[in-house]
Amino acid sequence: MLGCSKQKSSSTAEAIESVITYAGVTMRIDSAKDSLIAFDLYADWCGPCRILGPTIEAIAKENKGKVTFYRVNVDNVPQAAQLFGIRGIPFVVFLKNKNVVGSFTGIQPKEEYLKIIAANSIQP
Repeated sequence: MLGCSKQKSSSTAEAIESVITYAGVTMRIDSAKDSLIAFDLYADWCGPCRILGPTIEAIAKENKGKVTFYRVNVDNVPQAAQLFGIRGIPFVVFLKNKNVVGSFTGIQPKEEYLKIIAANSIQP
Protein backbone atom coordinates (compact mmCIF):
# COMPACT_ATOMS: atom_id res chain seq x y z
CA MET A 1 0.00 0.00 0.00
CA LEU A 2 1.31 3.45 -0.88
CA GLY A 3 2.90 5.36 1.97
CA CYS A 4 2.26 3.00 4.80
CA SER A 5 3.93 0.33 6.84
CA LYS A 6 2.81 -1.79 9.74
CA GLN A 7 4.07 -1.23 13.26
CA LYS A 8 6.87 -3.56 14.28
CA SER A 9 5.05 -4.73 17.38
CA SER A 10 2.58 -7.50 16.63
CA SER A 11 0.23 -6.17 19.30
CA THR A 12 -0.32 -2.93 17.38
CA ALA A 13 0.00 -4.17 13.81
CA GLU A 14 -3.69 -5.00 13.49
CA ALA A 15 -5.10 -2.04 15.40
CA ILE A 16 -3.08 0.94 14.17
CA GLU A 17 -1.38 1.42 10.83
CA SER A 18 1.63 3.72 10.56
CA VAL A 19 1.52 6.26 7.77
CA ILE A 20 5.00 7.30 6.70
CA THR A 21 4.37 9.89 3.97
CA TYR A 22 2.29 13.02 3.58
CA ALA A 23 0.73 11.52 0.46
CA GLY A 24 -0.32 8.57 2.63
CA VAL A 25 -2.02 10.92 5.10
CA THR A 26 -3.95 12.80 2.42
CA MET A 27 -4.88 9.58 0.61
CA ARG A 28 -6.45 8.18 3.78
CA ILE A 29 -8.38 11.40 4.40
CA ASP A 30 -9.65 11.47 0.81
CA SER A 31 -10.65 7.80 0.74
CA ALA A 32 -12.34 7.67 4.18
CA LYS A 33 -15.55 9.34 2.94
CA ASP A 34 -18.14 9.10 5.74
CA SER A 35 -16.09 6.68 7.84
CA LEU A 36 -14.55 7.99 11.04
CA ILE A 37 -10.76 8.04 11.01
CA ALA A 38 -8.22 9.24 13.55
CA PHE A 39 -4.58 10.21 13.36
CA ASP A 40 -2.29 9.89 16.36
CA LEU A 41 0.53 12.36 15.70
CA TYR A 42 3.57 11.64 17.85
CA ALA A 43 7.38 11.59 18.01
CA ASP A 44 9.65 8.83 19.30
CA TRP A 45 11.36 11.21 21.76
CA CYS A 46 8.06 12.42 23.26
CA GLY A 47 7.42 11.01 26.74
CA PRO A 48 3.70 11.85 26.84
CA CYS A 49 3.33 10.23 23.40
CA ARG A 50 4.75 6.98 24.78
CA ILE A 51 2.39 7.18 27.74
CA LEU A 52 -0.65 7.77 25.50
CA GLY A 53 0.29 5.06 23.00
CA PRO A 54 -1.15 2.05 24.88
CA THR A 55 -4.43 3.90 25.50
CA ILE A 56 -4.82 4.71 21.80
CA GLU A 57 -3.95 1.09 20.91
CA ALA A 58 -6.64 -0.19 23.30
CA ILE A 59 -9.22 2.24 21.93
CA ALA A 60 -8.38 1.21 18.36
CA LYS A 61 -8.77 -2.49 19.17
CA GLU A 62 -11.99 -2.01 21.16
CA ASN A 63 -13.58 0.16 18.46
CA LYS A 64 -12.57 -1.66 15.32
CA GLY A 65 -15.29 -1.10 12.74
CA LYS A 66 -16.28 2.23 14.31
CA VAL A 67 -13.04 4.15 13.73
CA THR A 68 -9.79 3.52 11.88
CA PHE A 69 -6.66 4.80 13.61
CA TYR A 70 -3.43 5.80 11.91
CA ARG A 71 -0.16 6.73 13.57
CA VAL A 72 2.05 9.48 12.12
CA ASN A 73 5.55 10.37 13.35
CA VAL A 74 5.74 14.16 12.98
CA ASP A 75 9.53 14.06 12.80
CA ASN A 76 9.25 11.97 9.62
CA VAL A 77 6.11 13.66 8.21
CA PRO A 78 6.21 17.29 9.42
CA GLN A 79 3.67 18.28 6.76
CA ALA A 80 1.04 16.33 8.74
CA ALA A 81 1.62 18.61 11.73
CA GLN A 82 1.25 21.61 9.42
CA LEU A 83 -1.92 20.17 7.85
CA PHE A 84 -3.65 20.02 11.23
CA GLY A 85 -2.01 23.17 12.61
CA ILE A 86 -0.75 21.39 15.70
CA ARG A 87 1.44 23.14 18.24
CA GLY A 88 2.05 20.24 20.61
CA ILE A 89 2.16 16.46 20.73
CA PRO A 90 0.71 14.01 21.33
CA PHE A 91 -2.09 15.20 19.10
CA VAL A 92 -5.05 13.00 18.18
CA VAL A 93 -7.42 14.24 15.51
CA PHE A 94 -10.69 12.63 14.37
CA LEU A 95 -12.05 13.25 10.86
CA LYS A 96 -15.23 12.39 9.04
CA ASN A 97 -16.08 13.51 5.50
CA LYS A 98 -12.69 15.31 5.43
CA ASN A 99 -13.76 17.49 8.37
CA VAL A 100 -12.24 17.56 11.84
CA VAL A 101 -14.89 16.39 14.31
CA GLY A 102 -12.64 16.37 17.37
CA SER A 103 -9.05 16.75 18.46
CA PHE A 104 -6.96 16.59 21.60
CA THR A 105 -3.49 17.85 22.45
CA GLY A 106 -1.75 16.03 25.27
CA ILE A 107 -3.00 13.09 27.26
CA GLN A 108 -6.75 12.92 27.84
CA PRO A 109 -8.85 10.36 29.72
CA LYS A 110 -9.88 7.39 27.57
CA GLU A 111 -13.53 8.44 27.95
CA GLU A 112 -12.91 11.69 26.05
CA TYR A 113 -11.76 9.80 22.94
CA LEU A 114 -14.68 7.39 23.28
CA LYS A 115 -17.17 10.30 23.32
CA ILE A 116 -15.90 11.49 19.92
CA ILE A 117 -16.10 7.95 18.54
CA ALA A 118 -19.62 7.38 19.85
CA ALA A 119 -20.87 10.68 18.47
CA ASN A 120 -19.38 10.24 14.99
CA SER A 121 -19.10 6.56 14.13
CA ILE A 122 -21.46 4.47 12.10
CA GLN A 123 -22.56 1.68 14.40
CA PRO A 124 -21.75 -1.74 12.92
